[in-house]
Amino acid sequence: MSRRRLLLFGSMGGPTKAVTLALINQEYPGDHSIFVDQLEILDVAGNVMPGILANSGFEYPVQGQGGMALADPATSNWTPTGVGNAIIHDQFGPFGTYPIPQPNQCLVLQLAGAGVSQTILLSSGTYYRIRFWIRQRYGGAGLQIAFFIDGVEVHRESGPNAWTQYTSLPFLIS
Repeated sequence: MSRRRLLLFGSMGGPTKAVTLALINQEYPGDHSIFVDQLEILDVAGNVMPGILANSGFEYPVQGQGGMALADPATSNWTPTGVGNAIIHDQFGPFGTYPIPQPNQCLVLQLAGAGVSQTILLSSGTYYRIRFWIRQRYGGAGLQIAFFIDGVEVHRESGPNAWTQYTSLPFLIS
């Protein structure tokens, strides 16, 4: 790695540490539901870092056509946090999420403060990015989702009315 790149992005590949990634619905307007699908952890150059997130597309537990269930860490690898509901939802379920960007299911965060978290392993001294798909429920307005690493906000995005993919700016794992 060039000296310039080291100065811009820090050293790569420090010791691995467990950190908590949390996604939390932030706003109250509309019906309060924001949908999330296909989370990915990227390196600073935008390359997918495979194997870091479990169930990153919210595809299990399988709900079946029209089904939904509360997120359960024993079956989904995601732990509900805050207030409200964190729901694993089939694209043909009652929330109207069809079509979903990645196979058949997504996460629904219903009400401000609703969220999920997962403990993941990242290298300290390394920059990462998060790529994800979101949209708000039709009729919602101004809903936002925030992403946190160990309680520190690393990205916030407003939910559009159609599925849209976003990528965070780089953030450093200290």
